[in-house]
Amino acid sequence: MASYTFERIGNFDNYFLLWETSTAYMHIAGTYTFDAKPLQNEAGGIDVSSIKAKVMGGLDQIPRYRQKIAYIGSKSSPVWIDDDKFNIDYHIRHTSLPRPGTMKQLKELSANIMQQPLDRSRPLWEIWVIEGLEDDKFAFVAKVHHCMVDGISGLELLTILMDITPEVNIKPAKPYIPRPKPTRKDLAWDSIKNAARLPFTTLETARRLKTDTDLRDSLKAEYNLRARGVAAYFTNLFKKGSLTPLNHEIGPHRHFDWISMPLPEVKTVHRALGASLNDVVLAVVSGAVQRFLKSRQVDINKIDFRIFTPVSVQKQSTSGALGNSVSGWTIALPLKTTNPVDQLNQIVAQTKHLKETQQALGAQTLTQMSEYTPATLLSIGAKHHYKFFPWNMVVTNVPGPPIPIYLNGCEMLDAYPHVPLLQNHGLNIALLSYNGNLFWCFNADYDLLPDLDQFAAAVQEAFDVLKLAATSKE
Repeated sequence: MASYTFERIGNFDNYFLLWETSTAYMHIAGTYTFDAKPLQNEAGGIDVSSIKAKVMGGLDQIPRYRQKIAYIGSKSSPVWIDDDKFNIDYHIRHTSLPRPGTMKQLKELSANIMQQPLDRSRPLWEIWVIEGLEDDKFAFVAKVHHCMVDGISGLELLTILMDITPEVNIKPAKPYIPRPKPTRKDLAWDSIKNAARLPFTTLETARRLKTDTDLRDSLKAEYNLRARGVAAYFTNLFKKGSLTPLNHEIGPHRHFDWISMPLPEVKTVHRALGASLNDVVLAVVSGAVQRFLKSRQVDINKIDFRIFTPVSVQKQSTSGALGNSVSGWTIALPLKTTNPVDQLNQIVAQTKHLKETQQALGAQTLTQMSEYTPATLLSIGAKHHYKFFPWNMVVTNVPGPPIPIYLNGCEMLDAYPHVPLLQNHGLNIALLSYNGNLFWCFNADYDLLPDLDQFAAAVQEAFDVLKLAATSKE
């Protein structure tokens, strides 16, 4: 029996390590604001020690947060090992805005935090507690590498650290005993043993297929469904979006903006117009991109603008697991259409077709197939993959808690998610619904979009126009 412990990082999670460059960081984050009064001291500061105690009490439920990366030989085969020098003080940072800090200053500080890379010699996460915000509030910026979590599992981690009542509930921290770490020789030997097992696993699967008719029929149906999805996905994959002012080489600096919308208003629109809530989001994005590109003197009649929208494929049985369980769709925004309802209807038609042709399943299948790609080839491919992304922008929409949640008695008021920029992608949009509001956050390259506030205003205007159209339908 091995005297050491480690966990392999799947190829899909490894993509986010390989895609990372000095200008494109692959961590996700969120800026959350809270009512500060329950944690304020006499000087108006925040009791950060109680927040550290809260986090420490929950770390036994999220062991990945005390693990770091190690490699098998080269840097193409990463694994997770326990951090034998774990120090909570490194991961929870405390800072302040100049009182009274404004939301504009919070956006700037959040962008500065987001643009700093995580230290790969430590567990890949940080929490920044920011005091001094106006109206007796403080902020909490949670930052974690995308190789650890996707949007869904990242939200589950947030709920572990929060409570659904204002009662303070700090569990005592359980003793942490890091498991022995393997040597490079141990990791290499384990890799050889895994490769040696593959032929035997294949033979056993073939034997079962020969004798088990039900299994054979089930796998055949699954294969046909996935093959159909892969074919449809490839057809869409090679339709690349046009070059736009949003799609040039990015630098290391970020620019944030955000807005919020009452969730009941968004739901009223999707019900009145017979579309899903996510379809409404994509139609609003279409209207905003249309307005913004026109303001940049772009002829939208000559533009094929495509977005990638992630679709969670996480099964109920894996709820609570870390790592990435997402697939996604590529959708062409109907920019040539000026009527907002017609734009929405075209989005609805596209998403319906994507569901019928199982394209999310096709993308997931290709991701799963990548797990059998040799690590060196994966590394080479990933470093060039970003050049061939067929979309212009990522838009991700994650459902959050519909009720208030609390951190040590402090009610969470706002929740703005941040997703990283890929190379040649100057703007991404992340949305999170929470407690009756839909929060939009825009992460942009500082130089490509100095006028990010205009794009945020275009999103609000596009929604208002669609809401007016929905009202006239009622």
